[in-house]
Amino acid sequence: MICLDTDFLIDLWHSRKFADHPAKKALARYPGEVLVVCAPVAGEFLEGAAYISEECLNDAIIFLSLFEFSGITKQTAVQYARTVAQLRRSGSLAGASKADLWIAAWALEHQALLATRNRRHFERVKGLRIINI
Repeated sequence: MICLDTDFLIDLWHSRKFADHPAKKALARYPGEVLVVCAPVAGEFLEGAAYISEECLNDAIIFLSLFEFSGITKQTAVQYARTVAQLRRSGSLAGASKADLWIAAWALEHQALLATRNRRHFERVKGLRIINI
């Protein structure tokens, strides 16, 4: 299972017509893996589309149907709490995006790989497996 981060999902959106895009090449190294968009990613992605136009939002909603969708559960909240507490204890919480921490918690909870272009946003999260582009 691969959790798509917002920036990676945006890359896939922009590269819909280009088979040789680096994001697509990165995913090709993991054939058969289920691609999942969790709720925080969907929210960020759709917010950006809605800002552009209602038509773009509608296209983005259709695009999301290509992927599995997963919401946030109580177990995700527990993983989020543990992750944030660990970062706070280690002095590594400063500058971390709340949305990124929810995404990381979802990936940890589901033992999923995380596909992102912003490795530095996530590398401080212990145990998170990140796909490089």
